[in-house]
Amino acid sequence: MTESDFNTKEKILSAAWEEFALYGYAGARMQRIAEKSKANKAMIYYYFGSKDELFESIITQSFRQLFDRIESVAVDEERSIQDKISMLVEQHIDFMRKNPHLPSIFIREINQANPITIRVVKKLFQRSERSGVNPLVKMIETAASRGEIKPVDTMQLVWNLIAMNIFYFITRPVLNEIWLHEESNEEEILQSRKEAIVDMVLHGVLPRS
Repeated sequence: MTESDFNTKEKILSAAWEEFALYGYAGARMQRIAEKSKANKAMIYYYFGSKDELFESIITQSFRQLFDRIESVAVDEERSIQDKISMLVEQHIDFMRKNPHLPSIFIREINQANPITIRVVKKLFQRSERSGVNPLVKMIETAASRGEIKPVDTMQLVWNLIAMNIFYFITRPVLNEIWLHEESNEEEILQSRKEAIVDMVLHGVLPRS
């Protein structure tokens, strides 16, 4: 792939992100994506084949990036479980901040039972044992077996972590109206959010003397 091809694909993916976030899969239009990316529709179909494939590409790309971040922390044998949990929260929240369209796209399509979204996630989980979440599950189970944390329901802990990390991003419009102000510093808010989540999780899982 030439540099020109790469740049064109990246522009199409960026425009697709915005289009799917605004209109959802059903309402997204390839013509608008073409106009935003300054590429013609024929070029989009050349690179991605169809609207389905384009949507699948942006979801797959995002989850692979997130899973890579999770895995890099979970398999690090040099760090304590406390450090790993802190880093996992930080990595997940930082990823969401850099991919602001992902929560709205994912939540909307899951709620509408979009088969493409479900198929992509299943494929990513089935493709490899090292899909991102599996190393996270192993990390928790290993820490529990060593007595570093209390025996826990592993999947409930994973779900709790995910839910707390994404809460701010899926409720941001409401939070801005009720609790926050226009001049609120998002970086400071997210730093406080990270610290609060880590404190709550560690309080729940660390053994008590």
